[in-house]
Amino acid sequence: MNVKLLILSAVTSLLCFAHAPAFAFGAKTAGVVVSDDSGRFKIAGNILSTQQQFLQQDLRFLQTKKFSNPDSDLNSLMHISSTNGDLMESWLADRVQIIVGENLDVGKSLSVVQEGYGFENPGVFPTQEQPSAANGSILDWLLPKKDSVVMVMQNLGAALYMLGKEHNALLGFKVPNGDLVAISSPRTGIIQVGEGLFQNHDPDSKNLDSMSNRLFRLATFFHEAHHSDGNGQSLSFEHALCPAGHLYAGYYACDRNLNGPYTIGATVMRMFASNCSECSVKQIEELQLDSLDSFSRIIVQTMNDPTMDAEESAQMESGECQYVLAHPELKISAQSVAKICMSQDINAEQIAKISTSSTIWDEQPEGSR
Repeated sequence: MNVKLLILSAVTSLLCFAHAPAFAFGAKTAGVVVSDDSGRFKIAGNILSTQQQFLQQDLRFLQTKKFSNPDSDLNSLMHISSTNGDLMESWLADRVQIIVGENLDVGKSLSVVQEGYGFENPGVFPTQEQPSAANGSILDWLLPKKDSVVMVMQNLGAALYMLGKEHNALLGFKVPNGDLVAISSPRTGIIQVGEGLFQNHDPDSKNLDSMSNRLFRLATFFHEAHHSDGNGQSLSFEHALCPAGHLYAGYYACDRNLNGPYTIGATVMRMFASNCSECSVKQIEELQLDSLDSFSRIIVQTMNDPTMDAEESAQMESGECQYVLAHPELKISAQSVAKICMSQDINAEQIAKISTSSTIWDEQPEGSR
């Protein structure tokens, strides 16, 4: 089998599970590629024009926003001097270049630009965690039931870069109604958006252009953009399997590091919530809950004790307890805090003996775009 056919075969198995069924979102004729105001982001023509406009307005808001309540944690995570919108937009633009819709045949969009391409860190890839036999087949996670699959967003460029690296071939991606782009780095920044991004996440309004919905979309972008980072073992900051007892146990929906996509997304959403003067109390609470959900997916300690209760282990491994304790302004009830932090009677010395602490991963990207 030649390289082209081998790669297209791999694309089918790699990406088919990520696509949603054909809802109205995907039923459209090809449109035109548009740009945001800065010209840094190209929005492909296979996205509905109304949704292109939402994305343009979201990016325009970010470019001009001055956040009155900055977040020093976010400054440190993003390596920026302040959390003003223009610097955050520049961080995003370094990692996102092209936004495409889900109504896309990835295989037909690909070509082999160069075989035998010289990738950085040849043969070095992230370690893929495997589900235990006790929890079922890997297909249970990779192939969820079709009626429950709704794509929100995925970093397609990072996945295709890794695919090309595995086959030692530089791939090219044809942007719908646009140019051919060589995927020479995960920073090529091809982001695929789906129906879920444009669903209503606002508890007070059905307006998809509401501030609450806008902040949800932007926080999702920051999460996915971080998959454009990393090299070798940290390439694309792949997600880890959530541990037994976790709400998302058995799904690749957690991070086993302290600076991954869930940390970025959670911290961005936390800052958005603290700066949303236009939001109602209910809307701010929803943003805070979204932030908490992401923090709960950060595995800060990997338990080495097989006898530990699964629920206790999951609470110990997640970052949720640390977050609620550090932020009393959330006004979470004492009962809820006690439930979240059920393992706090285990001291630091005991934790060190039965666990391995997660670390900061190398963010330097491979290649260049």
